[in-house]
Amino acid sequence: MTGLTWLLLGFGVLLLPGVDPAAMRARLLTARGRLAEVPARTVRAPLPRPELLASVGCIAATGAVFGLAGPVLAAATGIGAATLARLVLGALRGRAARRRDAELCTAVRLVAAELESGSGPSAALTAAADAAPTWRAEFSAGAEACHAGDDPRFEAAELRGLGDAWRVADRAGAPLAAVVRRVADDLAGRVAQRQAVTAAVAGARSSAALLAVLPVLGLLLGAAMQAHPLGVLLTTRAGQLICFFGVAFDAAGVLWTQRLAASAERT
Repeated sequence: MTGLTWLLLGFGVLLLPGVDPAAMRARLLTARGRLAEVPARTVRAPLPRPELLASVGCIAATGAVFGLAGPVLAAATGIGAATLARLVLGALRGRAARRRDAELCTAVRLVAAELESGSGPSAALTAAADAAPTWRAEFSAGAEACHAGDDPRFEAAELRGLGDAWRVADRAGAPLAAVVRRVADDLAGRVAQRQAVTAAVAGARSSAALLAVLPVLGLLLGAAMQAHPLGVLLTTRAGQLICFFGVAFDAAGVLWTQRLAASAERT
């Protein structure tokens, strides 16, 4: 083998993923039936903030249309782009919230499984910190407090129930593993309830999206009938005003439906 071959092989070895002790421990507990299956974590390259990308995209689209077609169509483009950006950002936030909930449930279940298997409180919280990157700071602080002989205190609102239950179990002499298991079941129930509400309002979201797309289908139908609707909307003053108000009312309907669905999910 040549030196270049050895160099490529060495570079390939460096690219191999390392062994994650927390993941190995979680898989071992899963095989023993003490923990539900832990979803695999993938490492992604850091990307710019979605809000920044959305703002730049809206400004760029509005500026381009302003230079080509004037202020009225530029305003319509800005409204449409801002509405689309808000919908995309809302979907991304919802996905991030679901990922946080899943990591939280997995981490608390891992704490209960570690305690049931005989691990100490500090080791159990450390394992949870390694398994849930989103909540690593909270569980690491709790592990340090347990190592110092104190009860863990969590700053996040989602984990305050765990801290309160931990202190009550310590003072009352109740089995800590059983108490943490009950907290994990309660968190899983709350997550399941939010998922059920999200599924219930999915029909309203789909109907709003369909109604928002219907004007575009009407334009395509008019173009197929040789009515030239795009020429009227883009070249005449009255058509540009109709386009602006149509986009504005369409965006208002979509955003109002999304607000109603979001309020239902919060309750």
